[in-house]
Amino acid sequence: MNCDVKGSGNSPSIAVAAVFASSVRNNSLLVALTGISFKRALFYHKLFAFVTIILTALHGLAYISTRNNLNIEDNPKVMSGMAAFIAMVVLYLLSLEWIHRRFHEFFVRTHWVLFIVILVAAVIHGGVFALVGILPWEIDLVYRLAYRSRIYSNGTLCGRKPRSLAYDLNTRTPTKTSKKYGVAARDQLEIFQLAHDITCIRFPRVRLDTGEEFKYKAGQYAFLCVPTLSSLEWHPFSFSSSPHEDYATFHIKAVGDWTMKLLQAAPEDRNEGKAPFEGLIDGPYGNLSIDIEDSATYSHFVFFAEDMGVTSVYRELATHDSECLGAAFRNLDAGRWINNTRDPYLPDMLLCPTTLNVSAETFFTEIYVARGLIGLQAPLDRQLIKCLRFHCRPDVDQILREMGQQATKQ
Repeated sequence: MNCDVKGSGNSPSIAVAAVFASSVRNNSLLVALTGISFKRALFYHKLFAFVTIILTALHGLAYISTRNNLNIEDNPKVMSGMAAFIAMVVLYLLSLEWIHRRFHEFFVRTHWVLFIVILVAAVIHGGVFALVGILPWEIDLVYRLAYRSRIYSNGTLCGRKPRSLAYDLNTRTPTKTSKKYGVAARDQLEIFQLAHDITCIRFPRVRLDTGEEFKYKAGQYAFLCVPTLSSLEWHPFSFSSSPHEDYATFHIKAVGDWTMKLLQAAPEDRNEGKAPFEGLIDGPYGNLSIDIEDSATYSHFVFFAEDMGVTSVYRELATHDSECLGAAFRNLDAGRWINNTRDPYLPDMLLCPTTLNVSAETFFTEIYVARGLIGLQAPLDRQLIKCLRFHCRPDVDQILREMGQQATKQ
């Protein structure tokens, strides 16, 4: 019986290894074999965590059922097992969606602390197999945060080396330089404030010294870190630029502590040029969950966005509005973009041919401004007159119903 109880601990140990392995962001092997991206792998990360808790509880119950007299204080394995189980339960509860979203920074900090507690307690308890799962995670962590982000920032890991070739962004021709730039080097990174508490961060998509491109796709995001604010905090933001543009851009709304600090540290004048501090980038990640480039897959679709969520939608529109993808986009039978915002401020990035309702038969745009004064004083407002809806919210059910009716008619 004791042998059976000991053997029941193998399953939780394997499950813990799966929890660690499914949290690897740059798992290209996982993507190649299963087609599962990091964002979708998070579902399995949570699923494996739940399974681990259940298996650990069963392992503990099996141990208790074979003991008439438990002496916890004199048994380090029992103590370590209880510590690991309690830490698992607390970590899982703090990962619930409504807690995670409302207390994100608290969630991240406790996630790290409890993760270390679980790992140490599991190894002490005898679950050495958990280390198998943490090895690829550690390699991935070192690569992302210690290597790649520094390459993006400095062009090299150990410092700048002289180079003879540079890439002029304006003329797209090589020039002479004595510096080695990263694609997001501080003297290339631009940070400035926009209206209504929005911070804009951008950097050249093409590296100055080698002409190497920072490649990303529409629908992707990256993690940003500003060591001046916090060297341990990495926050995800969607690209608000299109992959064919010269600059990779982020528009960040100040809604939390970190984003507010970023706004206050950013220059108010966008003409001041270079960033006053270093910025680190980890990415890109994610992808579109559906294929909208092939009209044979989906002939009709609707984009919904709220407030700054418009940046990811705009990015997709701008990509398909480019010369290289415009033909595929025009093959769609119908598309609609619905943006709901409480803020009357509309950034200039919204202005592109696919947001003006020039050809409503193919693509139609609706921007709902829930509050603010009704007026068309701003030039951008006048250009978007066919798109704006004031003091109301979109009827999602009705919009989807209309799109479904259009699809059945064709």
